Amino acid sequence: MPRHRLTHLAVLGLLTISLQLSGKSEQSYVQITSVTVEPVTIHRDQPPYEATVTVQILVHGKPTPDATARIDAGTYSADPADDVVRYPKQSKTVRLDKELVVATFTVESTSQTVVGKVVIAATVYRATGVDRIKDPDSDKNWRAELRTAVP
Repeated sequence: MPRHRLTHLAVLGLLTISLQLSGKSEQSYVQITSVTVEPVTIHRDQPPYEATVTVQILVHGKPTPDATARIDAGTYSADPADDVVRYPKQSKTVRLDKELVVATFTVESTSQTVVGKVVIAATVYRATGVDRIKDPDSDKNWRAELRTAVP
């Protein structure tokens, strides 16, 4: 058997042993799978003045017991551009202790809210205890649309 083939087999063997000893057969990751907003319309001058943004995060594989992720939510775009909403808290740290984790945020109208729409986006800013942060499978998975009204 050629020497390079033996070296290749030895490396594969070491990788297999390493994976078995670490208990990991695949990479662990976190991924945002959906962002929703309820209600879908908020108003500047009458209720409802606020909505709840729900971010669903998939935890794949086996993260460490103390694994966490920082989730951020905020305005991605507004139409018209001067349509302004407020987020009392734009970052949350969640424990990655189950397969599906949820983070919720509040979005509120302001005195600068106008008739229009705001696209709200969420991202995993940082994660610990997992191998990587995986990008959402679709653009639709990391954003939601909020309508704004001024009746």
